[in-house]
Amino acid sequence: VGSEMCIRDRLIAEYYADKGIFEADFKNNPLKAKRKIEAWVYSRTQGRIDINIAVSTWTRLVLVNTIYFKGSWKEPFDEEDTEPRDFILPGGDKIKTPMMISNRNDEARYAAFNADGSFFPTPYRIFRDQEEGLYPGAGGFSILEMPYKNCGLTMVVIVPDSPDGLPEMEERLTADKLESWLEELRSRKVDCLLYTSPSPRDRTRSR
Repeated sequence: VGSEMCIRDRLIAEYYADKGIFEADFKNNPLKAKRKIEAWVYSRTQGRIDINIAVSTWTRLVLVNTIYFKGSWKEPFDEEDTEPRDFILPGGDKIKTPMMISNRNDEARYAAFNADGSFFPTPYRIFRDQEEGLYPGAGGFSILEMPYKNCGLTMVVIVPDSPDGLPEMEERLTADKLESWLEELRSRKVDCLLYTSPSPRDRTRSR
């Protein structure tokens, strides 16, 4: 037993000493333990990650890892093009939020899908003042994939057609479905508008 404890202590000292290993009393004070873990993550990421974990008196161990990725877009947004635009909330209400804007983005891949998950044939040629046939109907959604520079990584954004469609979208989303949808994405010029905020905490709450 003694040798096992020495090995354990050595491994902890080598790999976890500065990573935040500490005891927590989940049985008698789960809320205090929860707040301690959340505060550690917030501190270690310099406020960039503000998590909300679920613990109970039955919790015995929480293993937390943090990853912060900072990349450059393959086709960058121009900061001067950021402007207030309408952001539609669940229920249909609108608020003004700063939007990053990229018109005619050449590097993005895009596709739209019907409510049943089938591919929606978005026209490649759109006429001025055309309003019909551009997006799927009720329950549909769009997917946009934007690449980062020099790393082979992309950001995938899924946007339900309805402002209230996010809960349903989350329920139907699986790894297999996502993989099949991504296979339908096509490179095309798109106009991109993404919400941005200078505050990491605001970014977390906006999702």
